[in-house]
Amino acid sequence: SPSALEPVGSVFRNPEEDLDVHQKAFSYLINMGKGAEDNLIEALDRSRKEFRLGALMALRKMKSTKCAGRVAQLYEQEEEKVVKAAAFECLKNLGKVAQPYLLDLLASQDSMVREGAITGLRNINVKEKDPVVVEKIGILFCNEVDRSALLAAFRFLRECGPLAEPHFVAGLKSIQENVQEKSLEGLIKLKGSVGLERTVTLFQSTTSENIRLLAKNYMEILGKVSEPHFVQSLQNPKSQVKLLAVDALGKMKSEAPHSVISEMFRREKDLKVHQASFQYLVRLGEKAEEDLIFALKDKDKSIRVSAIKAVGKIRSEKAIPDLLSTLGTLDADLENAAIHSLVQIGEKAVKAVEGEVEAGRVESGVGEKVGSLYAQQQVEELLSQFVSDD
Repeated sequence: SPSALEPVGSVFRNPEEDLDVHQKAFSYLINMGKGAEDNLIEALDRSRKEFRLGALMALRKMKSTKCAGRVAQLYEQEEEKVVKAAAFECLKNLGKVAQPYLLDLLASQDSMVREGAITGLRNINVKEKDPVVVEKIGILFCNEVDRSALLAAFRFLRECGPLAEPHFVAGLKSIQENVQEKSLEGLIKLKGSVGLERTVTLFQSTTSENIRLLAKNYMEILGKVSEPHFVQSLQNPKSQVKLLAVDALGKMKSEAPHSVISEMFRREKDLKVHQASFQYLVRLGEKAEEDLIFALKDKDKSIRVSAIKAVGKIRSEKAIPDLLSTLGTLDADLENAAIHSLVQIGEKAVKAVEGEVEAGRVESGVGEKVGSLYAQQQVEELLSQFVSDD
């Protein structure tokens, strides 16, 4: 009965009563819930830990708006681990009233406490982000050394939109790779360009290939504004930097570094950079015709085959002599690729093959195959034209 609340509360406070009476009175107060809020807050001062623990659980359940200061004080002073943990859990679930105390706990020496405080603040700031909270967690994020606490801070900032951007940019300057990595992930999601300058520095100088790849991804998302930085990176002494820069410029179909990459393809000793330079030239297509013809004589067979296909795709008549010289070789891959490319190039290439057959430099069977494929190609093009006209 609610009318018994005051006398029961007096009994519970009376130090003269025995333990059994105190326990029954406390059970009554627990069952009264919100009505016994003040009594339960007083119970936090009791010497027996079961009363402090029970009061904390009840106050947490009712989301008491009065107890935050006292629970925070208990957390700081409590020596019993189980009660201290309960006080912390209570603070994390009290809502907005507990925010000032959770902010103070961000400075704790215990990484688990910092992580828990962030979780509590995140729950409080679900609908609307308090700029003060964002600022405090942003500062922690940039300096955090514990991975779990760092991930908790990152998850919070990731939900803050543009408010988190300056903290992700600041995180790029951290000496800790975990912070750099999460900062780049945050910036990639936001897609703003404010972190570009520092990201370029990381892309060119980091020793972590994972961070370099994330930096490249962020720069690619920004598009054209990153182009001059990728071009500049072609001069970097690190092969991996050049490799990724060439790949990015190829995806952009940037013509700006054509001459530089053309020279890299001819002179670069690193096989991966050599191959990446070639892929850039393939993407450039007709504008790189001379380079693709040069690639027909590359030492790497896979590049030669790809170059044969590439000159066919752009219908390079300049490549006909080199393609003809491939016919009749003992390498079926090269010959088949050359046959199809000659067919793609068209009538001039087909007549050149016929001339080679007549001169005895190419087998008649090869000439017949080229003629047959060319006739088939013409029929398909004609049918395609009829379909498009309809």
